[in-house]
Amino acid sequence: MEKRALGKTGLLVSEIGFGGEWLERHPEEESVELMRYAGEQGINIIDCWMPDPKSRDIIGRAMAGNRQNWYVQGHLGSTWQNGQYVRTRQMKYVKPAFEDLLGRLQTDYIDARVIIGLS
Repeated sequence: MEKRALGKTGLLVSEIGFGGEWLERHPEEESVELMRYAGEQGINIIDCWMPDPKSRDIIGRAMAGNRQNWYVQGHLGSTWQNGQYVRTRQMKYVKPAFEDLLGRLQTDYIDARVIIGLS
């Protein structure tokens, strides 16, 4: 798998990234195995914009024991409110959503961040 620098971050990431969207629509074990397989093929960056708990739990399980091999791109402003996705810049929602992301991914950091814009 070819690698490239991610902007000015200094991170060397795979040219193909793993998008975590739709993981929650598949059986959990299948999604975990799919992400692990992607890692075995050299994919080392995952985009985790989705705030739903199931997707975040799947990603956390898949990275367990090999977090150092993944670069996580997390999105600030992507929140889960009353069972649905809500974009917001209100810190009273953003901070707990980000803390939830870290907890479910079983990590204490993300490698890159995206600020969700509001149109």
